[in-house]
Order: sequence, then C-alpha cells, then structure tokens
Amino acid sequence: MDGLRYIFGLGLIFFAVMIGLQSGTNQQGKDLLKTTDVVEAFYQKGTKLTLSQDLSPSDFRVGNKMPVIYNFPGSGEKLFIYEFSDINKRNNALMEIGSQGSLDNTEGFKRLEEEHECLVNPVRAKNIILIYVIAYDSKVVSEITDVASLDKFAGLFAPNLELVKKITLEDLNHSVRISYRGNGQSWDGKAVLEYYQFFWKDENGINRYESWSSQDFWIKYLGKDSSQIRQIACSFQGPLGNGQGVFEYSGLFLDKDGYLRLGSSGGNGVVNAVGGYTLIIDWEDKSETFTLQKIN
Repeated sequence: MDGLRYIFGLGLIFFAVMIGLQSGTNQQGKDLLKTTDVVEAFYQKGTKLTLSQDLSPSDFRVGNKMPVIYNFPGSGEKLFIYEFSDINKRNNALMEIGSQGSLDNTEGFKRLEEEHECLVNPVRAKNIILIYVIAYDSKVVSEITDVASLDKFAGLFAPNLELVKKITLEDLNHSVRISYRGNGQSWDGKAVLEYYQFFWKDENGINRYESWSSQDFWIKYLGKDSSQIRQIACSFQGPLGNGQGVFEYSGLFLDKDGYLRLGSSGGNGVVNAVGGYTLIIDWEDKSETFTLQKIN
C-alpha cells in the first residue's frame, strides 16, 4: 500500500495548498471553471470521457454538491467532477471532507471501497474538486518492490494517472514549470520547479490567493569512480527557500543518464521565481558549491 500512496503523491498534495490574504489584483472571473472545461481539456489531449451509467451521483455528495461522473475509455478509472459556484464554496466542501477524516464517510465512496479494492484520490482545480478513482488487484500490489513495478502497476490500473496530473496542473490550474541546470567540477545538478498561484475575492470583498509549488532535484557525480562514495549531504537555497538532506549514496538507484533523484519538496506561499538555485554538496571530506540557472 505504501507503493500505491507513492504513485498518487502528487494528487494528494493538492490538499496542502495555501489559502491566504492578498492585497493584489482580484482575478476571480477568469479563474472559474466549468465541468465542460475539464471534459474539453481531456478531449484536447486525445481522451474522450464518457458519462458513467452505473453509479448514482446522489450517493456521492460532497459539500451538498452532486458530481458528474465520467469513465475513462478502455479502463476501470473514473473521474468525479464537482463544480462549485465559487472557490469559497469549494473550500467549505474541502473542510467538510477534512472534518470527516476521509471520503470513506461519504455513502457512495464507502460502498465503492467495500465492493472493490480501489484508491480514491481528490485534487483541486480552482472552483472544482476532481476525484480520480481506480480499482486494482491487491495481488499486484504485493509485487511492488521498485520503480519498475510501480510503473507496471500504474500501467495496468491507472493508465491515465499522468494525464490527470498534467491536465490538473497545466490546463486547469495553469501551472508554470521551470527547469534549472548547472555544474561544478565534481557534480552536475538539475532542478524542476512547478507552481501555480491565483487570486480571488471572498464574500466579504477581501482579496485572497491560493498557491501550490513543488521542486525536484537530481545530481550526477562527474568523477571516475562513484563506488567510493557512501554518503552525501546536499543543501540548497532557491525560490522556495532553503532545504537540506543526507543520503546514503552507495547502492542507490541511478537513472539511465547516471543521475540520482534527491526527491521533492513543496511550498505554499506566493512564489517569486527570480534567480536560480545554489547547491552545496558534501561527500567524503570534500565539498562543492555551484549554481543552477534557468534553462527555460
């Protein structure tokens, strides 16, 4: 099950976005979405969603709102779309889910999980809540031991997972994605920053903002013999602030280009993506500092 939660980590993180006060310009009107906008976004990417006939929307109320339920073609995946008239009503629905602890307390989702082994994954997009649901075979879950078997699981039961992530971030929340690259004498580094932020006015006329961000890092040793490296410490400073970590380098999985993925971290404040990253890598009584600059 831990492997499954890893697969859907990006989706779940949307519940950690920041809702805050903002003195900037209100952009409420152009940020509101309709259910048809979501369906059209999938259609433009080559996926035609079809209305589900086997579930009753009245059993899946969230925030007293019934969803429109769609099936993905050729798979058991479903997408529940909840369209609210404004972001504040959407927030109230999210708070209701939070107070209940999970969607398992909703009659329809509870019954769905009793009848099938499934994962229920909510994400947010402006005034809309999307709930992406897959059914799976627990026998396959027991075989998840590495990245390859995770990919195999997603291919079998969640072939549209990456599409859901991409459309939610890029087409609905209009995220910005920036790549960074740089190197020193001993190390090469890459980073990807992705974020969105938008503004609206609440019922009291107060301008508010919502933001989400995620950053991923990779490093590659440029020396001749990396087998002697047992542990590395990496710290960084960048658009989302500072961070650090210690990694057991020996035996870790490197991708086909020789890069080690250090992982990802997120933020929930307003993003000011000016400048790049500074990386400091310490290993085997050595240290190197270099910068990563924007490449797009």
